[in-house]
Parts: sequence; C-alpha cells; structure tokens
Amino acid sequence: MLHYCSRNICRKSWKIGSKSFSLSVTASQNQVKDMEKEIKDAEEYLIVERKPKKKLTQHTPFAKGLFMGKFDKNLLEYPEFETTEELKDLEAMCQPISRLFERVYKEDGQKLEEEGKLSERVLSSLKKYKLFGLNVPQEYGGLDLSPLQYARICEEISLDPSIAVTLHAHQDLGLKTILNFGSVEQKEKYLSALSSGEKICSFCLTEKESGSDAASVKSTANLNEEKTHYILNGEKLWVTNGSSSDVFIVFAKAPIIGLPNEEMKVTAFIVEKDFGGITANYIENKHALTACDIAHVEFKDTVVPLENVIGEVGDGFKIAIDSLNSSNFALGSVCGMLKRILKDVTDHVISRQQFGRPLMDYGLIQQKLAWMAASIYCLESALYFTAGILDNYHKPDATVELAMLKLFSSETAFQFIHDATQILGGQAYIKSHNMERFIRDSRILTMLNGTNDIAKLFISLQSLQYVGRSSEDDLKKIRDIYNQPKKIWNLMKSKSFRSYENPRCLLKLYNHVHPSVALLMEKIEKKLMRFQSLVEKNLVVFGNGIVEQQYQLGRLAEISTTLFVLSASAARASRSLCIGLRNADHELRLACLYGDTILEDVEVKLNMLSYGTGVEIDANAAHISDAVCKNGGYAADHPLAKNW
Repeated sequence: MLHYCSRNICRKSWKIGSKSFSLSVTASQNQVKDMEKEIKDAEEYLIVERKPKKKLTQHTPFAKGLFMGKFDKNLLEYPEFETTEELKDLEAMCQPISRLFERVYKEDGQKLEEEGKLSERVLSSLKKYKLFGLNVPQEYGGLDLSPLQYARICEEISLDPSIAVTLHAHQDLGLKTILNFGSVEQKEKYLSALSSGEKICSFCLTEKESGSDAASVKSTANLNEEKTHYILNGEKLWVTNGSSSDVFIVFAKAPIIGLPNEEMKVTAFIVEKDFGGITANYIENKHALTACDIAHVEFKDTVVPLENVIGEVGDGFKIAIDSLNSSNFALGSVCGMLKRILKDVTDHVISRQQFGRPLMDYGLIQQKLAWMAASIYCLESALYFTAGILDNYHKPDATVELAMLKLFSSETAFQFIHDATQILGGQAYIKSHNMERFIRDSRILTMLNGTNDIAKLFISLQSLQYVGRSSEDDLKKIRDIYNQPKKIWNLMKSKSFRSYENPRCLLKLYNHVHPSVALLMEKIEKKLMRFQSLVEKNLVVFGNGIVEQQYQLGRLAEISTTLFVLSASAARASRSLCIGLRNADHELRLACLYGDTILEDVEVKLNMLSYGTGVEIDANAAHISDAVCKNGGYAADHPLAKNW
C-alpha cells in the first residue's frame, strides 16, 4: 500500500507533510529552478508501507554453513519482490533521489570538496527525502524500508562518498544502535528527531589506544557519590559527524554494582550535546572525504543520566560489535558508485583514439572492462543476496555474510578504481575530474567499521566457533581415532572423503539452477567440499589453538567469501535465465568470467591449506617480518653494498 505526501502550494512556499520550505529571495534563478524541481520531486515521493510477510525459519546460517559443507538450497531462488507493483513503486521512489545525486555528481561534488563541508542546500535535500531515517519505523517518522529497498536507495547515495559516509555514521551506526538496543523510552525520545535529520547522531568508539580492540577503551563513566548520574570522561577519535552532532553514542567503562570492586566494563551511553562538557575538534586538511565532518571529540565531566545507558551496564562491547557488523550491509551499495564510474570509463574508451583506433578495440582494455563489469555484477549479486537473507528469514544470523560483504565490496572497489585509473590515464589525477576524488575516497572502505584484516578474523573465528559447537562429537571422534576406528570409518564415508581432488557433489546443487549455470555451480560445490574437509582438518590439528593461526584464518576467510559471492552470482544468473531477462546471456558470461578466474585463486589457497605449501611461505613471512621489526625498517643491504 502506498500513500503520498500532501502538498499545499502558495506562491513560493511549499508544505510537504508537516514540513514547510521556503525559497530564499536572494537565490539565483537557477537555484530557484533546482529547488522547485526538488520540491516537485518530494511531492511525488512515495512512502512504501511494508506489507507483513511470512518469514522462513533459518536452520543453518548460510555463510557459517559453508564451513560445514552445508548449503541452503532455498537461497538459490534469488530474492525478488513478490509483485511487479512493489518493484515499480521502489523505482519511482528512486527516481528523484537518483536525480539529486546525479546533480551532486556533476555539479556539486567539486564545490563540496573545496568548501570542506556539506552545504545547507544538500543537507536540506537529504532531509526532504527522509534519507536520515530510511530504516526507522514509520511510527518514529522514518520510511521503514526493507533490506531490498534500503540497498537500492543506498546505491544512489553511494554516488557521493562524503554524503554516503555522513548518512552511514548517522543512520547505520548511531541511530540504529538506539533502534536495535535502546529502550522504548529512548526510542520515543530520540528517533523522531534523528530520523527527520533535525538532529544528527554520531558513533564514538575509537580512542588513541583503542581501535579494533573495542574492549580496551579507556574512557570512563563513573557514578557520582549519590549514584544519581554518571560522570563521563575521555576522548574519542575519528568521529564522523563529530562537530555537528546533537546526539553521541559513546562507549566507556562503567562500574557494575555487585561485582567485586565494582569492576568496570564497557557500556554504551546516549549523550546529548546539551549535557555540556563536550568539545569537538574538526579535522581539516583531510586526504579524503574532505566534505565529511570528521572530528576528535573530548568529554570532560559530562553529566549523563542513568536512563541514558543503552541496554544494561556492561553490554557495551556486544552492542559495539553488533552495531559495527550490521552496518556493513550499507557498504555493499558501493556498486552504485562503481556503475557510474564504469559509464564514464566506457564513454572514454569509445571516444578516445590511440594509434588510429579507439581504445575499445584493444585486448588489454577489453580485459579490464570485462573484469570491471563482472566485479560489479558479483558485488551487486552479493548485496541483494544478503538483503534476501535479512528480508526472508525470521531473526536471521547473517553476521558472517555482512562481514563478507564488507570485505568483498571494499577490496573490489579498490581494484576497480585502480583499473579505471589505468584506462583514464592522466585525467584521473586532475581535481576537476570525479575520478581523482574516488581514488582518494575509496581507501576508507577498507578501514570503515574496522580494517579488512579484522573482518577476515571475524569471518573465520565466528564460523569456526559455530562449526565447533555443531560438530563437537564428530571432532572428538576424529581426534580419538585409535580408540574408535569403526566410528571413524563410518564418519569418513558419510563425509565423502574418498577423493579429495575430485570430491563427489552430494548436494547436487547443479540440479537447482538453470542448466546453463549448472557447470559453474558444480565447480563451486566441488570447491566447497574440499573447503569443508580442510576446515575440519584445521580444527582437528589445532583445536582451540586455531585462534593463533592467522595465516590459516586469513585463507579460510578469503576462500569462504569467494564461495559466498559466487553462490550469489550463480543464483542471480540462474534466475535471470529462468525468467528470460533481456540480458540474461550477458549475465551468465559475467558470472562465469568472474567464477572461472577467481576459482583458480581458490584452488591455490586450498592447496596451501592442504599440502602444507603454505607452511614454508608463512614461515618465511614471519622471519622477514621479525627482521624488519628488529631493524626498524627494511633489513636487506643496499644492492651496491660490498663486504670488503
């Protein structure tokens, strides 16, 4: 069901819902025309009321299941809207937002860079389209978008990284922490103002001595003598929206009453700017995201009411990790930006001539273009595949999928922009070209919500922990092989260890996709079977000590992420072929190009895990790293050095 925002037009004043906007008499004619266009778009802006739908029960989390050799075949039915009307409504909703960000891309991006902040005009537009509250229930003034709808809107927003990061910090981190973990009273007090953009929110976690290790924060929130409120002290670094925030989500250690010596544990607080004692130092001269408000925020004897604790005292670490991980979903929408870059690159290779021929005729350029298109396809597929999991299952466990999406999207974007730069050449380094900005801004993706190395450890350890709990009895039997030979023999037969090099496809996933995708799906399943056996091998060999085997953990994370992305791409290509989409054959080529290429890399990593070839490489890496640290840098002699 849809409803439209009401309008009340009188001269140059507009009323949209309960919000009123007036044009400045000093605005230029062009500005007036632009604003009139935005108001017209906003009048027609669709608010889609989500229909209740029956949710499936998730028996095994998809990504964690890959570590056990399991595969939820239901997910090979790629997610889609139940009716064509729902899709049309969403596209109608996207059109004005797309026009807004296309204008920012073509006209405003460079100006925002020079000014070093988002203009009031841009912020006003974001508020008009309710982009500060996309996920917030309508009872609190938000749009209450489903994951599929949210992903589609975020694709448009990704066209400007500074705006995207601003909204990400406000909505996916700050506001959503209150939405997911706050009390009813906290939601009623804060969500309406935050979802409208009337107030801005930030997420304050990182400190000088505390980055990826969220449990090591030094900020404190001690109770006063009467125990009527907390006194907050500490400094938070790299806070997005730091100097413009009205509401801060702050993580600090607070005493837990009842524990010995009132032990201090990480706790989450809602802190208002009006509480006082808050100083924000805006960071200027940033290398990237120059229009984004990033600041260091200091809290000095800030008085925080007891009712502003989020969750329970001591829950802060879990809240921080869950908030960071759930916010990874929006990062997958960077595919929207990549598609826009590919359009610019394509225009260039068509029009640019070298040696009497257009660049599009040269094999190495074709190779780059094909890989860039295939990368977008796989990233896009993984994004909406994950959205389907979040949308279709009741309280799904998608923690690992979200981390995989963050890892894949950030590394794909970086390589994509590198290839685009190679094609565009020198003009990509000119500030007047959007590509120059994307080169700088794309680096933040590998660090946003934690570094990619942390994401790899999270993926592997979360999944291995799940495998350990689910297969505890089997693992004990394998480790007790001499006392239970018969059970081991039956277990090995049931796991089809007969051929490691060419394992049997017992899941028969190829029977659940279009025949044209069957061969790719068979390749994926064979790699999955080998992967599962190596997961089990590592757990048997290392036991709990696996947490210290970071070389192995990194490979397990990379392999599983690739299998996850390829499964999403194969499912999507299968759907496109089955329903006869216009470019279905092209989609198959995209999926197969990426799959056939990247599976070679998977094979190398599997062999390193299996045959011990990685052991020597890892030992060399450890020795070299140790020498570099002992030497304070590069340890080899200069190539011109002599020993006599």
